[in-house]
Amino acid sequence: MQPAPEQQHLVLVVDDDPLVTEFVRFRLEMEGFAVEVAHNAEDALTAALRRPPHLFLLDVAMPEINGLTLLRRLRPESG
Repeated sequence: MQPAPEQQHLVLVVDDDPLVTEFVRFRLEMEGFAVEVAHNAEDALTAALRRPPHLFLLDVAMPEINGLTLLRRLRPESG
């Protein structure tokens, strides 16, 4: 029995390759995670603000804004 969606840990998968995101989504959902997918940094930022995930899986080699730059934008300011 799967936990209710609001009780599942949410993973935001960000990759510009739809085949990769669908494979990762499938595997994570099979393990009981809730999954949201974004194919670019702008969509990922919007998704993260709308529903903050517990975990990000980011493609480091995306065009335009890579995963590391996206991570810097997603992290709250420290200090």
